[in-house]
Amino acid sequence: MLKNDLKIAFRNLLKHKGYTFINVTGLAVGMACCFLILLYVQDEMSYDKFHDNAKQIYRVTREFGSSGSVEPAANTSYPIAPAFKVEFPEVVDVVRFRRRFRPVIRYKDKRFWEEGFCLTDSTFLDVFTFPMVKGNPGTALREPNSVVLTEETAWRYFGDEDPMGKVLLYNHDTEFKVTGILRNLPQNTHFKFDFIAPIESLDGPWERWTTFVRNYTYLVLTEGYDPAELESKFPALIDKYVGKELSARGYTFKLHLQRLTDIHLRSHLSSEIKPNSDIAYVYLFSAIAFFILLIACINFMNLSTARSARRAKEVGLRKVIGAHRLQIIQQFLGESIILSLIAFLLAIGSVELLLPGFNALSGKELVFHGFDTLLLLGLIGIVLFVGIVAGGYPAFFLSAFQPVEVLKGGFISDSAGSRVRKSLVIFQFIISIALIVCPVIVYKQMDYIRKKDLGFDKEQIIVVPLGSQVRQRSEVIKSQWKQHPYVLNATSSLLVPTRSLWTWNVIPQGKQKAIETGTYMVDYDFIETYKMEIITGRNFAREFAMDAKEAFLINETAMLQFGWASPEIAIGKQLDWAGERKGNVIGVVRDFHVGSLHEKIDPVVFFINPDYNYLSVRILADDIGGTISYLENTWSEYLSHLPFEYFFLDERFDQLHRADKKVGAIFGSFSTLAVIIACLGLFGLASFTAEQRTKEIGIRKVLGATVANVTSLLSKDFIKLVPVANLIAWPVAWVAMNRWLQGFAYRIDVGWLPFALAGGLALIIALLTVSTQAIKAALANPVKSLRYE
Repeated sequence: MLKNDLKIAFRNLLKHKGYTFINVTGLAVGMACCFLILLYVQDEMSYDKFHDNAKQIYRVTREFGSSGSVEPAANTSYPIAPAFKVEFPEVVDVVRFRRRFRPVIRYKDKRFWEEGFCLTDSTFLDVFTFPMVKGNPGTALREPNSVVLTEETAWRYFGDEDPMGKVLLYNHDTEFKVTGILRNLPQNTHFKFDFIAPIESLDGPWERWTTFVRNYTYLVLTEGYDPAELESKFPALIDKYVGKELSARGYTFKLHLQRLTDIHLRSHLSSEIKPNSDIAYVYLFSAIAFFILLIACINFMNLSTARSARRAKEVGLRKVIGAHRLQIIQQFLGESIILSLIAFLLAIGSVELLLPGFNALSGKELVFHGFDTLLLLGLIGIVLFVGIVAGGYPAFFLSAFQPVEVLKGGFISDSAGSRVRKSLVIFQFIISIALIVCPVIVYKQMDYIRKKDLGFDKEQIIVVPLGSQVRQRSEVIKSQWKQHPYVLNATSSLLVPTRSLWTWNVIPQGKQKAIETGTYMVDYDFIETYKMEIITGRNFAREFAMDAKEAFLINETAMLQFGWASPEIAIGKQLDWAGERKGNVIGVVRDFHVGSLHEKIDPVVFFINPDYNYLSVRILADDIGGTISYLENTWSEYLSHLPFEYFFLDERFDQLHRADKKVGAIFGSFSTLAVIIACLGLFGLASFTAEQRTKEIGIRKVLGATVANVTSLLSKDFIKLVPVANLIAWPVAWVAMNRWLQGFAYRIDVGWLPFALAGGLALIIALLTVSTQAIKAALANPVKSLRYE
């Protein structure tokens, strides 16, 4: 029986090669898209799950500030970790993790500025599972001034030498002994590092609970212990170590626990180690994968039900000779699953070919492991799902035919099948229109971000990061750089836009409570170099001697949060910065963005301070290469022992939205494929409709119908479905994209244009797709049409 069913199935597939090609191609493209998205989602969901204790590891987060300015943050203070170990026996271990700011690491004649030098507790490798190539994870960080490197970092410094026991020089004055080599870190971890060293090696004791340096605290709970129960004990802990006077003075200080495996997709706190992804994108791409696959299934169902009249006699004859309905259902589901298997094999080959391009588009390093058990089971499940869903309706529809009526020619009306096909075509159009609207809105938002006035001019600014040993020479180097004719200005600052703000408590005149405020420590040329606008007041000036000690600039947001209704009122007001600096506001700067447009503009104060981390240089665009060479040569004259590194500020700003752009590109690519698959099905359905009405077309042409009349006749049944689909697709797309835009503090108004564009485009695509077959049928010789069948 099985052999006979397979034979019939293959004969039917080969007999109708055109429809088989359309079905297989549509299913293969749909499956390939689904598999690629499945790999992407699998990778996103796998972050930090490779640690042995992943289910027991939590990150401590905090809320701190006065009323109205409390923002949840990922970083915490140093003394929290030892307090947890003392106070909570249910905490198995606690580790801190902190990235140092760009030290110079040297070995013999090799020296590099390093972004990935991190300090941690000695039990770091007991808590987190990072496999070691050399060394003992239990003892590698026990000794003072020991350091563990990743394989890639070890190769960069030591090449073929054995790194173990070698000494690296940190900032020319501190020695670190290599005690271990880690395998290169996987991509699916929320933090990255190149070196880890004991926290006591460099950082002195930070005893204040409310000093939030770039420190992150992780703890391991006893297996099965409820983290909510531990969280309930935090208020008492804060009262014990910090005292109730904070709350009495109007401050909020809370600690929370965050599951390690939730950080990458569900954490959007301030002061994150690096930008995270969003679970919304996982849901979005999963939905796209499902809908693409569904469109391919709809194509199959439409063509199968459309061809049902052709196979009615076959079903009738099989029933007459004794076939049961279940056998016929089995036959048609078998054909569907065979098609699905063929499409599956093509999809697997397509994934192998497309994966490098998809990796470039998504910024991932995905690998297709075809023999991974879970993945293989998932793919088989998709094949069976596609086969059953795509062939289910045709199988039950065809198997229900009554043999007597069919063999007498009674099976004429296909009204039920026609209604189903129209419903499915409308559903395809709904998905297609929604998938056209969404990328258009994503593109508009990205274009808005690219063109938005940031409150300063980011173009043609080169930023040179400094180290502690360079700061005393920065003024000399800056003066030399300014002598170049293509250097328009230069400035020193502790921070530059694109770097996370350092926040401190500021008490404005007239207020009793401090407000957590971002701080820019700058020199006299910062405002001018960045072309920021001073609304009222003046800039810092060297001729005013007290500006270096007592003057402040503030932005508009700070002015409003300090309770001053206008810039004129703010001028002359006194500020108390962190209890360490008091002075008056001399000017109000127009609001500017320091981060992505996902984030609101924070209150910011500026003051003069020689503690610099960056040199920023504004240059002309005439000879960028030559200007950079001059900057590097000047650097080498004064700091020949240090490497020269730089970045363009506009490129760093683009990086802030790189993830959004990648998501938009992926979204756009798969949306295009979904529309193509829908068109493929529509093309096949139009082709079959034209074939079904061949004699009618011949008669109409004999009676004088023009090509336009026939084309209109065949097209109108499909085209009139587009407005119906628009009425459903538009509100769905509007709700989805408004929810996406809520993630941006600064965003476009959606407007009507993307919806009109999508509706018009869907209409044109449908018209072109159907018209190709309609015109072909209309141009056919009526004599041949009347002889048809």
